[in-house]
Amino acid sequence: MIRPHQPIAWILSAALALHCQLALAETPMELEGVVRDHTIREARAQHRVGVEAYAEQRYDDAIQAFLSADALHPTPETTFNIAKAYEARDDLSHALSYYREYLRRAPRALDRKAVSARAESLAKRLAQRGIQQVTFSANPKGATVLLDAEPVGTAPITLDIRPGPHRVEFRKPGHASASVEFELPEDRALDVVAKLEVQRAASDALRTGVSSRPSGASSAAQPAVSPERASKTSVTRTLGFAALGAGVAALGGAVTLEIMRSRAESDAREASDQVEFSEAIERMRTRQTMARVFAGAGGALAAIGGVLLVVASGGGSRIKKKKVK
Repeated sequence: MIRPHQPIAWILSAALALHCQLALAETPMELEGVVRDHTIREARAQHRVGVEAYAEQRYDDAIQAFLSADALHPTPETTFNIAKAYEARDDLSHALSYYREYLRRAPRALDRKAVSARAESLAKRLAQRGIQQVTFSANPKGATVLLDAEPVGTAPITLDIRPGPHRVEFRKPGHASASVEFELPEDRALDVVAKLEVQRAASDALRTGVSSRPSGASSAAQPAVSPERASKTSVTRTLGFAALGAGVAALGGAVTLEIMRSRAESDAREASDQVEFSEAIERMRTRQTMARVFAGAGGALAAIGGVLLVVASGGGSRIKKKKVK
């Protein structure tokens, strides 16, 4: 099982640097750009650290740096470098796992034949220890994996187990379980992939309008939902979450602008001449106005989103009935 981890000190310093850049962004769109650019820059920086460490044969440091880079910005090249570093450290299991991940990420790679041959060689060396590697994947991701009736983790997951016949089961809430019986070869690794179907009972209830309540429940207490009503409720709920999310983003922008307004006010107080003072005051007023606009829009959108979610949950129907009485 692969468990990537990152140095805590590096994470804290990266988060602090990102926080400082976010405070300087002017709009929510710029905030998104700052996050994206910062992430890519940090990934490249970590990758360079890994390359330098590998060249100096500090393979543990190289692995940590490559893993950090891959966590920030996954690429086939970084995966290949992780595999090379693990192989240089003679960690056959992790090296094989990441070579196979490279082949999955880069199905048309020019060096695919050479990398496949390398992976096969490592798999044969792993077989000499009486184990072999298997990767369990499920669509959608996040399913619980039970190998031979024992829970082993969440898909996708890579394990080294004994060759021979096995049975794996994938379980995910809202989906029908899937079971696969497979034979793990002694001399090569294996991929076991399962497609999980949405649970039929829930989907049939929406298509036919049949209630999914337990047998014996009162029909007056839990009426069947028609397809039209279910569709309208879904749309209302989606709009509610969208409005609520936009409201939260706008309020976040208002907070950032208020921080920038405060900074401009400090600049005005420390201005050495009238020109600097006037420019700082103008920046302060502009950001104050924008902060108020963002705050007003964010509050309105959040309120609208809340109302829509109440209506989608059935609260709107209860309010109307109360008014009729």
